[in-house]
Amino acid sequence: MSAEQSVRDELEELRRILMSPEVLVARIVPVISEILREEAARSPEELAVAIAPVVGEALRGQAETAPEDIAAALYTIIRRTVDRAVTEAGVEPAGTADASGPQSPRLRGVLQGGSAWARESAVRPSRRKWFGLSSRVAQAAVLLLTVLLLVGGCGWWVWRVEHTFSVLAMPAPMATPAPILASTATARPTLAPTSTPTPTPTPTATRTPSPTATPSPSPTLKPLTLAVDRDVYDLSEALFSLLPAQHERLVVLPYTSQDPTDDELATRLATWAIRWAPEPPKGAILLREEPYAIAVHPLFPEEEVSKVELVALASGQDESHGMVVGDSGRAARELLGLERLPSNTILMPDWLRAKEHVATHEGTWALLPWEAVDFRVRVLSIEGFRPGPTGSDDYPLVRRLWLTQQAPAPQPLVDALLEGLRYELPPTAELVAVGDIMLDRRVGELIEENTVFYPFEGDGIRSLLSQADIAFANLECPISDRGTRQNKGYEFRADPEVVEALVDVGLDVLSLANNHTGDYADLALTDTIRLLTEAGIVFVGAGRNITEAHQAKIVQANGLRVAFLAYNQIGPDYFAATETSPGTAFMDPERMVAAVRAARQKADVVVVSCHWGIEYTPYPNASQQELAQTLVDAGATLIIGHHPHVVQALGYGQGTFTAYSLGNFVFDQGFSEETSQGLVLRFFLDASGVKMVEFLPVRITDCQPALMSPEHGARVLERVFSVTEEQGALPRASQ
Repeated sequence: MSAEQSVRDELEELRRILMSPEVLVARIVPVISEILREEAARSPEELAVAIAPVVGEALRGQAETAPEDIAAALYTIIRRTVDRAVTEAGVEPAGTADASGPQSPRLRGVLQGGSAWARESAVRPSRRKWFGLSSRVAQAAVLLLTVLLLVGGCGWWVWRVEHTFSVLAMPAPMATPAPILASTATARPTLAPTSTPTPTPTPTATRTPSPTATPSPSPTLKPLTLAVDRDVYDLSEALFSLLPAQHERLVVLPYTSQDPTDDELATRLATWAIRWAPEPPKGAILLREEPYAIAVHPLFPEEEVSKVELVALASGQDESHGMVVGDSGRAARELLGLERLPSNTILMPDWLRAKEHVATHEGTWALLPWEAVDFRVRVLSIEGFRPGPTGSDDYPLVRRLWLTQQAPAPQPLVDALLEGLRYELPPTAELVAVGDIMLDRRVGELIEENTVFYPFEGDGIRSLLSQADIAFANLECPISDRGTRQNKGYEFRADPEVVEALVDVGLDVLSLANNHTGDYADLALTDTIRLLTEAGIVFVGAGRNITEAHQAKIVQANGLRVAFLAYNQIGPDYFAATETSPGTAFMDPERMVAAVRAARQKADVVVVSCHWGIEYTPYPNASQQELAQTLVDAGATLIIGHHPHVVQALGYGQGTFTAYSLGNFVFDQGFSEETSQGLVLRFFLDASGVKMVEFLPVRITDCQPALMSPEHGARVLERVFSVTEEQGALPRASQ
């Protein structure tokens, strides 16, 4: 073991003894309890409760104080504490305190011989009085004073060890050292005693030489201490391990901010300290801003909470949902201004397990750092602010990390901390997915009666799609004015002018893998491909041959690569692409698995669109579930279903979110409530997958979708989640 490590270990042990009331109490209480046993019916636990806060308060910040000063400062406090303990136990009350106080010769004598006197009295009981106290109570007081005096001596030794460690940690001084900061202390020079020559017996007086001072030693520069919150240190240990080598005289000391003593030492004694705080300390520099989100179980009935409601939940005033924390509740206390957590708080060892507990236990919630969020929990808005890391600067759930300063920090150190601790979002993209868009039949008539933009003029639709990084839909018709009608029962074809509306509303990617793309044969399909390509809209799930039809299309948004694949399961089979003819990509599990795996090598996120299922039922069938599991196993990030014309159940895999059917979006099926409703999903994506999903129900009136109010949309979501729960597709702990 190196000398430096040995000194560090000794320092840590002495600091633990000196600064921890619990350690002191554990050593002192059994002896005091034995002395008081005959006169005071107080258990060691009761004594510990009484003494611990006094010891902690008396020792706070005394590491560099002389032992006799500690004894003097503690005298009155200990006398009062022992008197109160004895009185509460029914023992004869203490007498009047000695007027001479702790500085009297009488007390000094007691302190000097306290240990021996206490040992002697312990084996020779007496009913004598000391300062008005019964003998055994006096023994307890003296013993406590003696131990604390010894601890005060430890405090001096801690200072000596710290000084020694500072010298060990300090680089060799330069020839002419110059302090970096104006407040840097230097060692005082000392004078050697002067000597006077012995006079000779001659009558001639001899001049006594003037005292000669010894040369002043070179000034010793104190180390510059950077105290770092232990959680932050663990987060960026590599950064802090490099800083001392890069910045002269810098010593990095992690501390536990949850410990009040450690926290006060860091803020009072360190040159600089890195700590979380809701408000900026005076002169502090902001190093990091970290967003948090309100995570609830998928069945939570609300979409938004107010700050007042959130505080009521977190403080226990509202006991309807238990709070889950992964950091002992520190972030919740800071962000919500809580002094303590309610008794029903559930403590988890880390944020990942806190998130999973919320996902799998209805009636719980958590305040999660954004990194811990994923689609298995629902994330609520607060005070009108949408959740997510890219929201307003006024978003209220942001934790802030500060650099506090006893003296101005050198700019190179500040720059290194800003760079190393900066909160950086990974590439994130917002994807909005909608259901079936059909622009023929009654929809086509309404376009002719109004404008080509009519289908997308419902409340909230244009802004929802145009503001997304990627907007995706299933186009349930070819776009052409040519081709041969196939006479298969229902045939759709939209006028080429609708492309202008698709571009205008902000649609970016369209699936052509459905049972209507071939309604007007190959010519109309190839026209559709050409028109979309010319308009800059990505198509997927169809092509001029089978290779193109099965090809993944990769779209980049904010640096995130999102791959799209699309497949059709609904006949007629002759709509399938071949090696030599246009068509759609029909479902072939083996080929789908290979395509998903290949896409995973090229993209961060893989989205698979599936045209499948049985019309007008909210329940996915066995074939859908089996195919979905196949895609999950292959590595799909997100599965989006179409065709049933109603909203179906959801699926919560460990790493894959499945929406079996989003229902209609632009359609003319107004014959039932279910076909007149649809579900829009807004996803936050990053390289880890689906971070968050928002559920936005729409109502279709005269073929025109519009966002529903939260009150009306709740009925749609209640039906969706009811079916999902019935299918056993909610998040499960075993996943």
